[in-house]
Order: sequence, then C-alpha cells, then structure tokens
Amino acid sequence: DGGWHNGDSYFIVNVRNLVEVPYFYSRITGYNYFNDPWYQGNALYVIYHQPPFSKSAGNGSAHLNVTRPRGSRVGYADALARMTGNTYAADYVRIIQASRANILEEDNTSKAGGLAWFRLQCDKPLPNGRGLKDLPMGHVFPQSGLASFSTDLDDTRKSAMLSFRSSPYGSTSHALANQNAFNTFWSGQPLFYSSGHHISFIDKHSMYCHRATRAHNTILVNGIGQRIGTEGYGWIPRYYVGEKIGYVLGDASNAYGKVISKSWLARAKKEEVSFSPEAGWDYVKLKTFRRHIVELGKTGFTFIYDELEAEEPVTWSYLLHTVTNPMNVNMVNGFVHVQATSKNGISDAYLLGSDELKTDTTSHFFTPATNWLRADDKGNFK
Repeated sequence: DGGWHNGDSYFIVNVRNLVEVPYFYSRITGYNYFNDPWYQGNALYVIYHQPPFSKSAGNGSAHLNVTRPRGSRVGYADALARMTGNTYAADYVRIIQASRANILEEDNTSKAGGLAWFRLQCDKPLPNGRGLKDLPMGHVFPQSGLASFSTDLDDTRKSAMLSFRSSPYGSTSHALANQNAFNTFWSGQPLFYSSGHHISFIDKHSMYCHRATRAHNTILVNGIGQRIGTEGYGWIPRYYVGEKIGYVLGDASNAYGKVISKSWLARAKKEEVSFSPEAGWDYVKLKTFRRHIVELGKTGFTFIYDELEAEEPVTWSYLLHTVTNPMNVNMVNGFVHVQATSKNGISDAYLLGSDELKTDTTSHFFTPATNWLRADDKGNFK
C-alpha cells in the first residue's frame, strides 16, 4: 500500500535505496522499476503523514524530532515526482520550495537521504499538477495499518489533521506499541500527541515511556499495555474515505499481553530492561478493543467510539498526552473535557463512558528522560 510501518523518522534511512538503486538498474536493463505501483502509494504516504510544514504523523522511534519535512523527505518527493510522473509529489515539493527555496540543498549529502548523485544523473522535469487541494481528505494504508485525515492539505496553516495506527506489523523494529492510537494537529503543530523520547534502541526511558503503550493515545487494561514484538499487533478491518465522511476501524484485540518474542526478551535481558507486570506487561483477559473513528468531512470534528470487552471486570485507562503545553481537564455535564493547546491551535476532547469516569494527570514520565547517549560538541548532555 506504500506505507512505512516504522514511522517517519526511520523512513528516511531508505531514501537512497528507494531511488538510486532502481534508477541505476532501470538505466542498465531498460526496465522502469519505478512503474511498480508501490511508488504511487508511497507518494501518498509522504504527503499525508507529513503535510507541508507539519510535524510528522507521530509513529515510530524518534518521531518527536521530525518537526517539519526536511530536505531528505522533500528531495525524495522530488525524485518520486520526476520518475513516476506523480503530480501530487511535485506539488508537495513546490509548496515547500515557495517558502524554503533551498530546501533541496538540506541533507543533500547525508548518508541515507542525500540524493546528490541522482540529481547529477536525472534530467527529467517535474510534472505539473493542480496542487494538493484535489486530494481526498484522507487516505488509509490498510496493509501498513496507517491512516491520516486533513481538512486542508493545500494550506497547512488552516488545517486540522488526525493520524491513526493499527498495524499488523506490531511494535517490532522501530515501530511502537501504539495500536489504535491517534494524534491530532492544528496548523502543523501537535496537540494530542504521543510522548517520550527515543534515546537509544532499548534503554529504560525509550522502552517504558516512548515505545510502550502508556506513551500513546490509546487504552491500557488494568494498567497493562501492548506486547513488544510482532505478536502485539492491530489491523484495519474496514475503512472509507468520501467527500463528506471518512471512517476507519482499528482492531487491537490481539495486541495485549506478556512479551513472548525471543529476540526482544534477549535484548531486554542484555540491557537490564524488565517486561514485568510492574513495568506494564502481563496477561490480560481482553476480548475486544475496536476503535471506530469517524471524520465529519472537513469540519475538523472527529467522533471516536471504542468497543471494549473483557472476560472479567477491568479498569480501562483512556490515555491522552500533550507535548507542548500542560492539558486542561474538567468535568462538564457528565463529560470529561480535556483540552490540548499549542501556539496556534486547540484540540478539545469530550469523553463519555458507560460507567463513572475518574481522571488523573501527571507531568512526570514513568522513567525519567536522561539523555545519556549524545552530547554536544562541548561534551554537555541535554
């Protein structure tokens, strides 16, 4: 379907392989490898999961650092447009270049994302299109387990966006344990958004507060989150994108439980990371967790309905996170009203349940964020 389950940060490590290798073999064989339909789907992934001037959709390790489309992503879209004729990828490039004329020079010689060699070889022109305004309000990648809806792809400054993940790939490699999680944005800035920092592949903060389910806008069952590994998976059984309504259903009924992946258990033992009940992993008698998301056209209104069923009474924790400002929480006429704010926008969440709802907030991570791995040029750690 063209999506990338590992997320927007680690997608960039593939850019040169995705462009220079097929370009080289196309030249020496005479067969155009860019005709593979995956590339057309991938152009939509590039656009929908990080619109012009927007933060990334919020999936995968280190997504927090992807604050805007960098030169490597824009350069990749430029190459896609030239080699496939995709006008939307070309318009994506032109919109960003209009404000950042030198964007293609950024990251131009980076190891994974630099396409300087390709640009010296390729003389194909950018195709002409009608802009991003003709794209549907959303796109679903059912095989990757991703979805994104925007009210105005052509002008991010006045666009509300919602991203969603429920993936058959689970939380292995650089993917996160965020099945049935969503993020919201206004004007390209995050509002309700996944939290935590990717410090290293498997240190305690990265595992407990970034990869683990507690870091995302989804559900805990008795305080227990989703498995680490391919065993903790979700999927998208149904979806629809029309002019007046968008819909996606995520099923994370199979995502929760003890970590049983041999490779992840071995990594955790080596790094002294515990997948214990105290840390948030254990068997739970969950039967059903299906999340229905309805986008009401381009109004910016989203309706979310959760089907939750267990074999015995449990405590369901409906998680919401903010990363810019502290959230505001109030009870209003039987609803829980949670408000997220950024520099230019607001997300209001109104929560209603079949039983009494109790609320709690914290400004502390489960495990402190200590940047022990990377220092600046003077040896100072953030």
